[in-house]
Amino acid sequence: MSCTEGLSSRVRSGGILPSITVVLPVFNRASVIPRAVGSVLVQTFADFELIVVDDGSRDGTAAFLAGLSDHRVRVVTIGENRGACAARNRGIAEARGEILCFLDSDDFYLPGKLACVASMFEARPELDLLVDSFVCHKGHGPDRGVKPKLNPPGLD
Repeated sequence: MSCTEGLSSRVRSGGILPSITVVLPVFNRASVIPRAVGSVLVQTFADFELIVVDDGSRDGTAAFLAGLSDHRVRVVTIGENRGACAARNRGIAEARGEILCFLDSDDFYLPGKLACVASMFEARPELDLLVDSFVCHKGHGPDRGVKPKLNPPGLD
């Protein structure tokens, strides 16, 4: 099944609750959080919520998050820094989607990421967990190393 094919009602609820929740913990990442959030908001699969957990940022991250007006974004603020695990767990507790995805604040999704995840769960209903592919960028400029990290055979 391709990442752009239709989704069943099991995955695509179409109701009040989103099919997918993306949890994005952040602490003092004002310089990179716009790219991370933006990469979620341009997904080809639109039935998601993005929960950004601000773990006590003091660098302008909160100001950026306060300016977000997309109804799919919820910002949860933790008053003092408790660490990435605590922030991620708070996001999990707030999640309403059937599928849970994680995004670190210094990473970004390619535009078809959520569509591929949803398609995989629809095609393989026996799955409880999916660790999917990513691309690792090292360095800057044209000489940077790019190495795809692919799924195990059979999960393509």
